[in-house]
Amino acid sequence: MSVLYENGDYEQKLGEVVQVGSGCGLEYLVKDAFGNSVFRIKGPKFGDCCCGLGMIGSVAFTVVSLDGKSVLGGIGKLWGGIAREIFTMADNYGLNFPADLDVTTKVVLLGSVIMLVSTEYLEIA
Repeated sequence: MSVLYENGDYEQKLGEVVQVGSGCGLEYLVKDAFGNSVFRIKGPKFGDCCCGLGMIGSVAFTVVSLDGKSVLGGIGKLWGGIAREIFTMADNYGLNFPADLDVTTKVVLLGSVIMLVSTEYLEIA
């Protein structure tokens, strides 16, 4: 998924989010406008979601450095309570990241939340 900024007659690419293979889990690379990898988004393992561990509560994706050692932020579907989850289609999603992050990188992260929600990866909870 590419994030574009449109201003009048031209479009400017701000970055992209690309799914990469990671065994039994979900993982994405966040890239800047030039195609350089900035950081990774790591999702839950399939076993966590299919074996009952992820069926109740929040589903979390972690934003980590490229080497995977430093946690920079997170993306997640927030648990709204049993009544809200059963009787409504309303969901709340959270996104956190360092305040000193470049604004275009923040926009790409916000786009990744929309991508994750629209592909229903966060709907597995």
